[in-house]
Amino acid sequence: MQPITKVRKVTLRDIANSSGFSRMTVSLSLRNDPRISGKTRARIKKVAQTLGYVRNPYLAALGQQIRSSKQSELNAKIAYLSFFNPPGSPCATDQDSKWLEDYYIGAEAQANLLGFGLERLNPWQFKMTAERLNETLKGLGVIGLIIHPSYSQIYNWNLDWDQFSVCVNGPANFKLPFHSTECGRQEGMMLLLEQVQTLGYKRIGLVLQESQDAYHSHVQRCAISDFQIHLPKYQRIPHLIEKVVTKESFYVWLDTFQPELIVAGFDEIYSWMEEKGCSIPAEIGLVRPEITGNRDLSGIIFNRWAVGASAVDLIAGQINRNERGIPDQRKHVAISGIWKEGYSVKRNRCIETAGFTS
Repeated sequence: MQPITKVRKVTLRDIANSSGFSRMTVSLSLRNDPRISGKTRARIKKVAQTLGYVRNPYLAALGQQIRSSKQSELNAKIAYLSFFNPPGSPCATDQDSKWLEDYYIGAEAQANLLGFGLERLNPWQFKMTAERLNETLKGLGVIGLIIHPSYSQIYNWNLDWDQFSVCVNGPANFKLPFHSTECGRQEGMMLLLEQVQTLGYKRIGLVLQESQDAYHSHVQRCAISDFQIHLPKYQRIPHLIEKVVTKESFYVWLDTFQPELIVAGFDEIYSWMEEKGCSIPAEIGLVRPEITGNRDLSGIIFNRWAVGASAVDLIAGQINRNERGIPDQRKHVAISGIWKEGYSVKRNRCIETAGFTS
C-alpha cells in the first residue's frame, strides 16, 4: 500500500507571493472589499483559483462574526424605500393599508435582530430627485437598500448602486436585476386553482386592473389561461383586465359571461356583487389571489412579515460578503402562501358528507 501524501493547503501568503500583493490586499480582495479595485480583486482571485485555494469555512465564519459585531456597534443602516406611507400618518392614503405595513414590520424586526438600523423613506412623498436621494442616503450612513416599488407610481431609480447592497421587496420584474423577495404568487395561484377545482368550480373568471396584471408579471392571467386550456370552450370565461375596471364594466362582463367563480384582484368587487344582489356563495363564488383587506373572503394568505424579513436577510448576506451593486447572479426568494376557505365559496359536499358519516 502506498503511503498517503498529505497535500499542503494553499495559504494567503502563497497567493500574496504569487500575485505580488500584500497578504492584507489578498485577504480584502477575497472578501470583495470595495476598498480594493475590481481589477485587482479579479487578478488576485484568478491567482487563488490557479493555486487551488479553498476558504476554511470555520475561520471565515469566525472572521465574519467579529466583523458583524463591529458593524453592529457602528449601527450600520438599511434604508427601506417605499411609496406607501404608514397607516395613520398625515400623508397616508387608502392605499397605505395594514397589509402593506406588514412588509415593513417584518423587515424592521429582522433588522433589529441582526443589529442593523432601519431607516424608512418615501422618495415620492418628498419629491426627491435621484441626486437628492443619493445625498440623503449617504448622509444617513446607509449601506443597504430595500426597495418596495409601487405599481401605480413611477420613480427614476438612477442611484449610485455601487455604494449599496440592494434587495427589491416585490416582483422579480423590477427593471434592474437585483436580488428580490416577494409572495410566491405563482405557487399561490396553482394552490388556489387546485382548491376551487376540488370545490367543483369550472367556469372561472379573472378581474384585474392592468397595473396589477403588469406589476405581478401576469401571474394570475397566465395561471387561469393555462387552467382554461383543458376546459371545453363553453366553460372558458374571458378575463376582465382593463386600465380601470369600473362597476359598470364589471356588471356588463358579469351579465355577459356569467362565471361560477370570480378571481378578484381587489376587494371592491365583492361590494359590487352585493350591490347587484348576487347571492354569495350560493349563486356565485369569489376568491382573492392574495387576501388583504377583507380577511373573511376565501383565497390565499401570505406571510408578508416573512417577505420583509427575507429582504433584510438577503441584504445582510451581501453586506457581510462586501457585495455592492448589481449582482452577477440574482436570487429571488418566494414566500409560500396557504389556502383559506372563507364564506365566499361553497363548501365541498364530499368533505361534509365524509365528515358526517365518520
